[in-house]
Amino acid sequence: EGLLDMEALAFKRIELVGVTFRTRTPQERAEIVRALRRDIAPFRPHAAHHDIHETLRPVVARVLPWSAADQAYQLMSDNEVLGKIVLEVG
Repeated sequence: EGLLDMEALAFKRIELVGVTFRTRTPQERAEIVRALRRDIAPFRPHAAHHDIHETLRPVVARVLPWSAADQAYQLMSDNEVLGKIVLEVG
């Protein structure tokens, strides 16, 4: 158990979603998967019959060198980016 600072989460616009499948029957889990595929189909019409992992990609906001890790952290802390910040190593 632990405590969450809900004000800090709200300030950072963090969304918490909880799901448990342990209490669900196999039929319920199958229906959840069908509903997910149905509900996201409008957002990926070009790949209606493909695996979700083939069509959904993260949004990359910035690509920075590893040496700019401090800058990346500051961008995240300041909520300056929408998407992922990628740090290149090497």
